[in-house]
Amino acid sequence: GDIYLEYNSNKVYPIASLSKLFTAIIAIHNIAEDKKIIIDDRALESFGEAGHLVLGEKFSYKELLYPLLLESSNDAAEALASSTMVYSEFIKLMNKFAKDNSMYYTSFGDASGLSSLNKSNAGDLFILAKYLYKNEKELLSITRLSDFTLSTTTEHNFHHFISINPFTPYEPFIGGKTGRTQEAKESMVSLFNYSVNSKQFSTSTIPIAVIIL
Repeated sequence: GDIYLEYNSNKVYPIASLSKLFTAIIAIHNIAEDKKIIIDDRALESFGEAGHLVLGEKFSYKELLYPLLLESSNDAAEALASSTMVYSEFIKLMNKFAKDNSMYYTSFGDASGLSSLNKSNAGDLFILAKYLYKNEKELLSITRLSDFTLSTTTEHNFHHFISINPFTPYEPFIGGKTGRTQEAKESMVSLFNYSVNSKQFSTSTIPIAVIIL
């Protein structure tokens, strides 16, 4: 919980695709593992082609986490958010999760981060970073991958997802997400293992969160 350096950490900014970390959390805890998510026109209408998903393909939520978190696929985000409930209900769950975890300056208008209503500050995102480190090891492990392959099945094509995160080759990287829109400019939540040489620490490394908006 120590803060080593901060500047304007209470100022609220657009967060772009950092929103997808919240989308992933809500999907993990609300979508059944055997639920098949069909890629429809609505999902494909979202901006960009990241993930290269195809109309009519079917995925589990776990499979869609890879294009969502590695390539920052807006199509995957929209498909997840509309898979089991009314789209607006998924967004309500994102907002509720933020408030339930004391992220009072965080709000969402969509699942991808394209909306200007998706906002937060560094203080809230530090709470998110601690939550991810303590509770979502599997999610963080996905964000640490440089790439991931889904083989062809009767339900979807072959897909090879390549991470756009610049830190995946960096050994101390624990996981995280970057984002970019014209309004948000650059955004990032990243966790690293930081090596220390001090007798006051019982281990040789401590986790460090770096948050930039």
